[in-house]
Amino acid sequence: MKYTIGNIKIWVVYLWIRLKEITFGYYYNYRKDINIKDSVFFLSSLLPYETFEKDGVRIINNRWGINKLKKGEVYEQAIYSKSGKFGWVYSTPKGDRGVIGYPEIMVGQSPWGGGTTDKNFPIKIKDIKTLKSSYNVTMYVQPKMYNLSYDLWFTKDVDISIKNISHELMIWEDRNISKPSGKYIATIKLSSGVYKLYHEYMNRESENLGVSGWNYTAFIRMDRRRAGDINLREFISEMLDRGYIGEDEVLTSVEFGNEVCNASGITIVKKYDLKIN
Repeated sequence: MKYTIGNIKIWVVYLWIRLKEITFGYYYNYRKDINIKDSVFFLSSLLPYETFEKDGVRIINNRWGINKLKKGEVYEQAIYSKSGKFGWVYSTPKGDRGVIGYPEIMVGQSPWGGGTTDKNFPIKIKDIKTLKSSYNVTMYVQPKMYNLSYDLWFTKDVDISIKNISHELMIWEDRNISKPSGKYIATIKLSSGVYKLYHEYMNRESENLGVSGWNYTAFIRMDRRRAGDINLREFISEMLDRGYIGEDEVLTSVEFGNEVCNASGITIVKKYDLKIN
């Protein structure tokens, strides 16, 4: 992304968000911890990049669903980083077009393209002993449709490509209105919290991706949060126990971000850690 007149719209949108919240309480920040320092940090740190990478972490301005928009609809999104903090801002059209973007942190190698950011990825499930993460984000977002989620991708073997995708695992830590794909299976308690489990085979034949589809599993946290520790290995173990995935399948990447639908807002990532061995 280059600095253009169009990018300045994002700054204007952000200032408008601030004004609306201060005046009408219109934007949802249940932690009540957005402050002037956060505002100044954001306005001084927009990046002219679609992708930014540092210390094995790749920040991606992922707008994968932009083709869903109708003519004339405007969708703006940018990533930013400064002094060890990073995040994203997004402004969406009023209409609900489903998920149109996923600004994110990515560790590993995505089957959708690009090299690995970490020598531990890709890795067979049976070789994963530890897979844990911790995060702390400030979100300032309209009370419309959105989530805050992990997204893990798996392939059949070490050929990391779209045609080899076998499974997508999502773990929603926060959400508003959004509902996952799949059929409700059960409510389960893990060390990371209580989650509703959904599962389905996702048919993608009509998209000409080179693969007919893949299995999709989602864990939706009942007590939503924007900071915490999470044992990702436990979720994979639950899938193994239910026969949804095999231990010889390969984990290619761990991603973390907001699925953008029809809400506008900003996210400041104060902490993000991922441990694998």
